[in-house]
Amino acid sequence: MPLKFPVGIVIPFAGPLKEDQLKSSGWLPCDGRMLDKKNYLELFNVIGTKYGGDGIPNFYIPDLRGRFVRATDHGRGFDPDAKQRKAARSGGVTGDNTGSVQDYATAKPKNDFITSDSGEHSHSVDHLPTDYWNAAAAITDNEGANFPSKTSESGKAGLHTHTIISGGDSETRPANLYMHWIIKFTSSDYDEAMLLPAGSIVSFAGDAINQKDNLIANGWLPCIGGSYDVSKYPELYENICNIYGGDEKKFSVPDLRGLFVRGVNSNTSDTPGVHGATRIGQIEDCLTALPKTEKFTLSTDGKHTHSAPNLPKDKYIENYCAGHQVANFPSGQVTGKQGNHKHSIIGGDSETRPVNICLDYIIKTSNV
Repeated sequence: MPLKFPVGIVIPFAGPLKEDQLKSSGWLPCDGRMLDKKNYLELFNVIGTKYGGDGIPNFYIPDLRGRFVRATDHGRGFDPDAKQRKAARSGGVTGDNTGSVQDYATAKPKNDFITSDSGEHSHSVDHLPTDYWNAAAAITDNEGANFPSKTSESGKAGLHTHTIISGGDSETRPANLYMHWIIKFTSSDYDEAMLLPAGSIVSFAGDAINQKDNLIANGWLPCIGGSYDVSKYPELYENICNIYGGDEKKFSVPDLRGLFVRGVNSNTSDTPGVHGATRIGQIEDCLTALPKTEKFTLSTDGKHTHSAPNLPKDKYIENYCAGHQVANFPSGQVTGKQGNHKHSIIGGDSETRPVNICLDYIIKTSNV
């Protein structure tokens, strides 16, 4: 008797969607469609209205287009924002529950961001004297203005922070590969020969490379980008063709080593806020967006003063009896504004990634 898969199981599918073929074996694409529970009672009994709907009689299936899958935290603590998770649609669940959704976020890296020193600059200071001047020295031998050669310091009132308001990418994501997700909607197999279609992908907790021979003998291949003869695996080739490379004689399977799986985004209004291309099999590199909520700011660790050689400290009155001011140096003056500059951020970690655990992926080679 063929192995039964539980209703509600969700797996990636490596080929283009052929809905009639999938539906004949009890699968539907995870595109967030609305269903009538009278027609899909088994699935409704498993997922209810977790993904939206009122259940009288309508409910929704998961919409994984453009999204990554994250295991429900169930209070474990690896999702620090679990309580803020939102409902996928009206009527759906929120918080730390299966079916809730979460937008991207950008955490402070473990390896701190730091600013470069490329913003090095000087400030213009109009009429700054560079030496002292002796007034009426022959008569009074008084210095009209004394500009000491010792270095004075500017004030410390420039203490400030910077808010990072631009740069970054359109979303935060790990390196990933585009695939469709499908969901099992019934325990009845309309076509026993297609219980699990060729091209279906499942996680494997063992080492798929070391156990390759045993996997092949049981109808599976490791997803490490291997090339195979079309004649040897005709059903798999029919379902995934040359999406992952090859020609009419040979074809390649997906290479998921080190990658996350992301649902193909069909660019519909049903999945707002997701980005990326729409071609199955396409690889996206990791990106780091600016935070959606609390903006990054530069620290105030750079508090400092500037040396100011020959800066006059006060006015000096020559010939005090007459009360003549040889030079007047009023307080409260500021430097010019020509030091406008930007800081670039360096540092950070080696990649952008969510919390994760390593498993291998394997792909089904036939429809039986």
